[in-house]
Formats: sequence, C-alpha cells, structure tokens
Amino acid sequence: KATRQYLSAKASAQALHATVISRLDYRNGLLFAHPKCQIHRLLMTQNSAA
Repeated sequence: KATRQYLSAKASAQALHATVISRLDYRNGLLFAHPKCQIHRLLMTQNSAA
C-alpha cells in the first residue's frame, strides 16, 4: 500500500502480477513430487493469471 501512491496504475498492476507469478513458480517447485492432478490445478491457476 505504501508504494502504490508512487506508482502508476499500470506499474502497480505489473508489480502485483510479478509477485503473484513468482509465488506461483516457487510453489510449483515445491509441488514437483506431488500427484499430477494437484500440479494440473496449480498450472491452471498460473495460466489464468498470465
């Protein structure tokens, strides 16, 4: 919230998108050994955010 006043709407959206994608990628790495159905749900979420 503190940095939002200094960023444009587009820059704020890009920063939020980058944060969400990086967290999804991190969790994707953690779930590497999990069943395929769980990984599929994560990938569906990631693809909808892209």
